[in-house]
Amino acid sequence: MKIKTFCLSLLVSIPCLLNAEPYFAAWKGVNCNACHMNQTGGWLRDGFGKNYGNQLATFDWEGLANAAKGASKPLPSAISVGLDIHESYVETFFQKPVTNVNGFLSGPGFGNYPNGGRQALEIGIKANEVLTGVLAYRLDDYSTREMYILLNNLPADGYLKLGKFTLPYGLELADDNSLVRGALGFSFDNNPAEGLEGGIYPDPFFANFAFFNGDTTTSEKAFSGKGGFSGDGWALAGSVFGQNLDLVTKSVRYGAFGWGRVAPVVILAEFDQGSDGITSTSQNNIQAYHVSAEGDLGYDCYLRVATEWFGDSMGSNSSDGFRHLVSFRCYPVHNLKFQLDLVRTAPAASSANYTNLGPVEDMVVADAFFYY
Repeated sequence: MKIKTFCLSLLVSIPCLLNAEPYFAAWKGVNCNACHMNQTGGWLRDGFGKNYGNQLATFDWEGLANAAKGASKPLPSAISVGLDIHESYVETFFQKPVTNVNGFLSGPGFGNYPNGGRQALEIGIKANEVLTGVLAYRLDDYSTREMYILLNNLPADGYLKLGKFTLPYGLELADDNSLVRGALGFSFDNNPAEGLEGGIYPDPFFANFAFFNGDTTTSEKAFSGKGGFSGDGWALAGSVFGQNLDLVTKSVRYGAFGWGRVAPVVILAEFDQGSDGITSTSQNNIQAYHVSAEGDLGYDCYLRVATEWFGDSMGSNSSDGFRHLVSFRCYPVHNLKFQLDLVRTAPAASSANYTNLGPVEDMVVADAFFYY
């Protein structure tokens, strides 16, 4: 494993959701597979990922772990188990007061904040140094998020993956609850694909590419990938996605993304555009961007600001418009994160959200997340 090699994937988000949080990769200058079983990041963590943050000085985690070991029989080293318990509480303020709401987020899709409460269990079974089987299962909605066979330690730090997984594309900013990701049609938590993925990491280059199944009645030539270069404190890469390329309903996405670290700040950015075919004579053209910066406040606390925009030429997407975010997160105890987000969404005048909710939506979101 070349930990200086880079693959942002959340990505998102992560971060985390037990999916990759790109800020972690950027701060440490590591590849997503330094922390996760999945080569492009996400869900189940390996030994390094589970121990990430053991340097936290706010709690005697090591002492607690040693005490727990004496009270329970450890799992065989060939078996890895992960846990994700995440709850968010929201206060939402629209200019149309009748629509104002508050309460615990019930899950993905709540208003303009796609990630809410979720619980998941991840299991990995390692047959040998090359072959591993991984399952990520959502306990709250009884659905499988990942289920694949992974072949790693191949030449050029390569890997092959077969099964259900998140498509490799751009930054995965799930921990930002990104408007851009969902509106583009990519969401770490919601849209796993089934197919074959492979990648290589010959430092300083990296590439990931997947062929996947879509709609069995119309989908053909469905693929997604990303690749680029990384150095000490920076990375620059591109992404591509295509589906139904021989049909008038073809979908295309492509863009660029990257990050730079200038201590004590990390900057992430992504720009995407593409189109969705509607008929033989019309298509919906799409553009989106995300820019964010995060500063290290010390004491395991971070402050992040972000802005992003999504627009489609037909004005048919309810998420058209801007979102601005100020986020404070801290880790008082290893494997426990608290986050407070102040969010302002300004829907485009042509969007359904502008008509239904008004020109401005403000949200205060308190988030608690335990992961292992």
